[in-house]
Amino acid sequence: MSICRCGHDGTTHATWERLSQCLVLGCSCLDFVPRDSNPVAPEPPPVNRDDEPDVADLVIADIAEKKRMGIAKYGVPLRARNGRDGLVDLYQELLDAVQYVRQVLREREEPSEPLRTLSVRKNPTGSFSPTTVFNVTRHVMQALTQLRDAGLITFEDVEP
Repeated sequence: MSICRCGHDGTTHATWERLSQCLVLGCSCLDFVPRDSNPVAPEPPPVNRDDEPDVADLVIADIAEKKRMGIAKYGVPLRARNGRDGLVDLYQELLDAVQYVRQVLREREEPSEPLRTLSVRKNPTGSFSPTTVFNVTRHVMQALTQLRDAGLITFEDVEP
């Protein structure tokens, strides 16, 4: 892996100061893509992140909320032999799910037009995860690069 001008390997930004230094220097670590952009390539093994919530707990909470919403909408929870074909319902939901996944994968690719809006979601603790900070920084740098390439702004080297 290459080292950028600030001496950073591009795998993580542990502090805002490090991230700010990379932004000022326009370091190559901001162009670092942590994984293969091919959506069918094998994924690396997971990294233990004790600062992130257990996904199973999030799913359990989602199921409870979905049940509440279903009762509010239909008056009853989802039960067997309810007059609907569960396999057809599942198939239709999976078709929607696959489209949503492909939408997100497409949106992660290089933008085809200048970035105008960047939505950032905080995690449940009310802060931003390092991954979110990295992705926001990458999108901001892409937008700045597009402005530079269009001749609307210029970059200059600044001593740290």
